[in-house]
Amino acid sequence: MKKNMKIFKYFFLLLIVSIISVELILRWYGLHDLPTYREDVDYEYIHHPNQKRMVYRNYFFTNSFGMRSGDIDNSKRKILLIGDSVINGGNRNSNEQLASTIIQSNLGDSIQVLNVSSGSWGPDNGMQFIKKHGGFDAQLICLVFNSHDAGDVMDFKPTVNINPVKPGKNDKFALMAFSRRFLLPKIKTGLNNNYEEKEYILKETSELNPGWKFFLEYCVAKRIPLIVYLHAERNEWKKRKYNAEGEKIINFCKENNIKLVKDIDVLKEEYFSDGIHLNKDGQKMIADILSPIIEKIID
Repeated sequence: MKKNMKIFKYFFLLLIVSIISVELILRWYGLHDLPTYREDVDYEYIHHPNQKRMVYRNYFFTNSFGMRSGDIDNSKRKILLIGDSVINGGNRNSNEQLASTIIQSNLGDSIQVLNVSSGSWGPDNGMQFIKKHGGFDAQLICLVFNSHDAGDVMDFKPTVNINPVKPGKNDKFALMAFSRRFLLPKIKTGLNNNYEEKEYILKETSELNPGWKFFLEYCVAKRIPLIVYLHAERNEWKKRKYNAEGEKIINFCKENNIKLVKDIDVLKEEYFSDGIHLNKDGQKMIADILSPIIEKIID
């Protein structure tokens, strides 16, 4: 009996030490301090403003508008990069690794590139953001979207604190965040589940998103250039062909003489972090493609 009690105490102590060790490891990766989101009545959701986080050893910060950019500098000329999680970079990329940050560095000290984006945004999210907060006197707007964004319209379904990749607040313990963000979704939907990719699939529609027309008319009215950067998903890249939704965006740009930039012939397998999103090398690819184009236009 005493021997069994000793074994029980040993395993209990081992369990406690293991739990504490895992908690400390997860905290080192920042799972106790994940970037958080807020709901918005006009454009669904966005990151909370003024965040400073270290997640997966990546430095993540937002400004007072929830952009993954520095504070607005009124002394600098502005360029807006508007898009979804591809240009936002998510938790996979540090702020300094983002295409928007690299482009700003490439263009020089007189330019500020503002990263106006959030996961699963469509052009109408960006439209409502601009209507609400203004255009920041931008001298150029670049929309960075994917084929599904031809018709990815807002539906205002609750997502903050419901979708595990969009927490509204942090859990007290990193183990709780790990369970909520990774373990429970995998158990519920299978090991191949990717919430961000799944969101894209669910929100596809055949209707043209009203944001496309808005930004065309907005840029014409403001007399500023508009660029559309069409990012190819991995399946499109493998086929070297955009899908039917992507063709709608391409045709819209052709019909309205909008500068269209496509990365389908430049992408590489090692740039993808999943079927859609890009790692730091993919972010640099976007910057390498856009920097000379933007520089030529604004000079």
